[in-house]
Amino acid sequence: MIPYYNTGNTAFTLIELLIVVAIIAILAGLLLPALKRARDVAKMITCKNNMKQIGLLAYIYASDYDNYLTVGNYDWDMELKKYLNKKISGTNSADRYETSTEPGLFVCPSTDKSGLGSGITKFTYSYGPTRIFDDGPYYSPNLSGGWSYPWGTPDANFPKRLNRIRDGCVILIELKIVAWSWNSDVAGAYIAETVPSKTNALNITNSGCVSYRHSLNANFLLKDGSVQNYRYGKKFGDIYTSNGWIPLN
Repeated sequence: MIPYYNTGNTAFTLIELLIVVAIIAILAGLLLPALKRARDVAKMITCKNNMKQIGLLAYIYASDYDNYLTVGNYDWDMELKKYLNKKISGTNSADRYETSTEPGLFVCPSTDKSGLGSGITKFTYSYGPTRIFDDGPYYSPNLSGGWSYPWGTPDANFPKRLNRIRDGCVILIELKIVAWSWNSDVAGAYIAETVPSKTNALNITNSGCVSYRHSLNANFLLKDGSVQNYRYGKKFGDIYTSNGWIPLN
C-alpha cells in the first residue's frame, strides 16, 4: 500500500499566530523585569567589590605612610590609583581617569551619567571620603568619625590617621556624579558636603549626600574594611565628638 501524505495547507492560521505572539509577549513581560533585577543586583555586587578594594588600597597606603590615609580632598583618589600601576604624575594625568569603554574600580557601574553633556568623556570617581561638620569649640582632632577632618578646621587639608577615626563609622560613600566646572571634559563626585546631615535630610537630589542608586539602596565602606548595604532612609550619627558617621538603628 502506498502511504498517504496530507499535502494540504499546514500554515498557521491568523488566530494561531496571534495566540503565539500573545504567549511570547506574556513570557517577555515576566522575564524582562527579572532580568533587569538580576542585572541591577550584579551591578550592586560589583559596586560593593569596588568599595572593598578601594578600602584595601587605602589600608595598603596607610601601612606605607605611617598609618595615614590620603587627604580627603578632590585628589583623594590619585595616590591610591598608583597601586593599580597607573602612572599618576599630576591632577590631569591620563591614567587617573576612567572612560565609558574602560570602567574601573572608582566608578560604580550603576552611576547615572545622563545629563552630563556630550563634552564629558572622562570620569574620576563616583565615591567620596566622608567628613563631619566642624562643631566649633567642641572640635578635636584626636578621635572622630569620617575619613577626613572637617572643612574650615586647621586640619582640613592634612591626612588623618586611622587610629584617629572612630571605630564603626562610615569612611566612603556612593555619590552622584556631576560635571566638574574646573575640567571641561571631566565628571566626578562632589565631595565638599559628604557629611551625615546631608544624607539624613534625605534630599536625594543633593550632590553632597549618598546616592541610593541600587533600587534605593547604597553601599557604605566602614573603617574595618567591610562594606554594608543600607536602604534609603538610613540615619547616621552627626555629632563630631561621639557618633559621627556611625550607622544608627
